[in-house]
Amino acid sequence: MKKNINILISSITIIGVFFLLTNSCTKEDKPVAPSISTSAVSAITQTTASGGGDVTSDGGSPVTAHGICWNTSADPTISNNKTTDGSGIGTFTSSITGLTPGTTYYVRAYAINNVGTTYGDGKSFTTDPVLAPSITTLDAYNITKNSASCGGNITSDGGGTITARGICWSTSENPTTDGNKTSEGTGIGGFQSNLSGLTPNTTYYIRAYSTNSAGTTYGSQKSFSTLADTPTITTNEALNITTSAAFISGNISNDGGAAVTARGFCWSTSPNPSAGLTTKTVEGTGTGDFSSTITGLAANTLYYARSYATNNVGTSYGNEVSFRTLTIVVPTLITTEITSITQTSASSGGQIISDGGAAITARGVCWSTTPEPTISNSKTSDISDNDGFTSSITGLTPGVITYYVRAYATNSAGTAYGNQLYFQTAAIDLPTLTTLSVTNITSYSASSGGNITSNGGASVTARGICWSTSTNPTVDLTTKTTNGTGSGEFNSNMSGLTINTTYYVRAYATNSAGTAYGNELSFAAVLSVGQSYQGGVIAYILQSGDPGYVDGETHGIIAADYDQSSGIMWWDAATNTGATATALGTGSANTNSIVSSQGTGKSYAALLCFDLSIGNYSDWYLPSKDELHKLVLNKAKLTGGFDGAYWNSSQGASFATAWAETTTGLQTDAAKPNTYKVRAIRSF
Repeated sequence: MKKNINILISSITIIGVFFLLTNSCTKEDKPVAPSISTSAVSAITQTTASGGGDVTSDGGSPVTAHGICWNTSADPTISNNKTTDGSGIGTFTSSITGLTPGTTYYVRAYAINNVGTTYGDGKSFTTDPVLAPSITTLDAYNITKNSASCGGNITSDGGGTITARGICWSTSENPTTDGNKTSEGTGIGGFQSNLSGLTPNTTYYIRAYSTNSAGTTYGSQKSFSTLADTPTITTNEALNITTSAAFISGNISNDGGAAVTARGFCWSTSPNPSAGLTTKTVEGTGTGDFSSTITGLAANTLYYARSYATNNVGTSYGNEVSFRTLTIVVPTLITTEITSITQTSASSGGQIISDGGAAITARGVCWSTTPEPTISNSKTSDISDNDGFTSSITGLTPGVITYYVRAYATNSAGTAYGNQLYFQTAAIDLPTLTTLSVTNITSYSASSGGNITSNGGASVTARGICWSTSTNPTVDLTTKTTNGTGSGEFNSNMSGLTINTTYYVRAYATNSAGTAYGNELSFAAVLSVGQSYQGGVIAYILQSGDPGYVDGETHGIIAADYDQSSGIMWWDAATNTGATATALGTGSANTNSIVSSQGTGKSYAALLCFDLSIGNYSDWYLPSKDELHKLVLNKAKLTGGFDGAYWNSSQGASFATAWAETTTGLQTDAAKPNTYKVRAIRSF
């Protein structure tokens, strides 16, 4: 049984092998289409790319053509755009051209044998987009007052066709094609533009432009300024012509595109005067009307004049006009009213109606005691800046003398006179004066003076003040001063007066008419703080309510002219001196009590004052607390450098202390052994 099975298997195997061999011989005799794959697309630009494929099998029949095909739709075929890149199997590379920028394309490799066409797998890619063009702006040239040339250079079209190019311009920065522009064709490369209709002397900004499908690109901004023209100007006829001057006007209607920096008029005795002459005026800047008064002309002379205007282009002239100056005659004038008549002087003057066409070289008034005075008589010379003048007539004889006066004026044609006036000098009067207030009154002196407001028509030969204990003092008294001569204010000093005595004083002034007196004043000689008196300086005068004050009498404190010590003790700190009084008038008793308690033959504050003798006065003492305070209050009136801390004679709160005070007003209950300054006083 097993043997039969093996035989059966063997038979089946032999039959199967025969079948396989038979079928194999049949396939080799029938070719198929090629096998191909598509390569990735590379080197993509705006219009080209690189592709390719790989023919891996010819399908049993030779590959007669291979390449790639492409279209903007998927699954392109060889009926679309294609390349033919040889035959056979293997890899190949294809150049894809004629593409549209910024477009998506689909590509497949293909291979053809006699069986048919096979396509590889599909690929897609997008071409680079169109870029804006690259352009530069060239500098402007051939610039005139209303035109210029310029241009640009397009170095790249950006991958798209240049459809427009040119120059745009404006008086504002960054001009665009929305404003003024030129159109200079298409394509890349250099081009030129001519700008016209520009405004003179104006700054313009330019940019080259170029346009493709990506848009419009501008070159860098350049600028230039158009040239200006000379101004347009006219000259008007001369007016108000005199012997030496004329009025002339002009008008600048156009500045030529540049600011007018100078304008005016030039003139000469020859035609066509120019601004280069010295005979010209300068009348500011700018356009519009302007005028000048031409001066310094010669009489009866023909002149030619032109207006001129200058800008940065040059100078232009208006039309020429001519005129003749007038002939010079003597001036015309009047004599003005005579005023301020005194014994020796008066005031008059003149008013010049016309200078006769020439400069007035002299003017004034002339006078005499006979009619029709001329400049050969007494005269004034009164030069002023206007036609009216005032003259002071001086040196006249007092006493009702008649004088005749005429104004005069001289120019190159001669001297003319105004109408004649006359007046009489006044008689001599006594001087007029006032007495000045009495000041600086002391116990023996005072000051006054006078003010002479009028000499009465004659010189003041003597002046001063006179005084007496009786009213209405006169210069017949010996008590007078002599203070020179002349009018005005003067000051005088009176001395040798008696204290508490009433005096009467008057100023006086003497001229040839006699002596006049000022108003009478009265005063009384008195004592005052700061006055030197009885061996020292008055430091305080008793007032109503002070101890020792007597109504109608003058009493007070006299301080020594200097310090009696720059530093000395009050003295014994263990002794009760009993000198405790502090009020005004108690210093002398305090000093006596201190000396009685302390004794002599020692050196201490109270004893220095007790032993002091100045100017035959030996009743000096150390001031009490209140008396020293009066010295501090009036320290500015004292002499001898009153400054620092000083003892007074008032014992303090205990036997061991006494009062001291600084000149700043600080009072201190100080220890007696301390050392302070000393200033003695006495009473009067």
